[in-house]
Amino acid sequence: MIVESWDKLSLGFQYANSMYQLILAVARFVVLIVALFSISGSLTLSVIERYREMGTLRALGTPRRRLTLLLAFEGLFLGAAGAALGSFLAMALTASINVLGGITFPAEPGMSVSAVNILFTPRVGVLAQNGAALVLASIAASLAPGALGTRRSVAELLRSV
Repeated sequence: MIVESWDKLSLGFQYANSMYQLILAVARFVVLIVALFSISGSLTLSVIERYREMGTLRALGTPRRRLTLLLAFEGLFLGAAGAALGSFLAMALTASINVLGGITFPAEPGMSVSAVNILFTPRVGVLAQNGAALVLASIAASLAPGALGTRRSVAELLRSV
């Protein structure tokens, strides 16, 4: 006797699941790109506002590499804070959808029920994977503004207003 799970037997579920996985992958990519540009923009403004501070640090002997590392850590903390807040909000939204009874999904033709309520089970691994991608993107986004500030000469940085 062979026992198969329902998701292996339901072709409709398999097609829908693969389509949803593709849609979610595209959505993750779009969110990652938006996060990359927003963090890069924020850090660019931060670098421009701190030209004099960077010039002072460079005049005191701080190497360019250390200033870039400083900005990379700022990007790391921004990404970690965003990932933590986003994960918390995702868990709260998931819990509230489940408390309200889930999402009603029409049943497949031929099933004995008229509708199926879908409840969500959050997976910590997926949240961690998305959070790690966001943190890496925020570190990468901080490198361009870091290069913008460290390429200038000390005199140029100190004379900026």
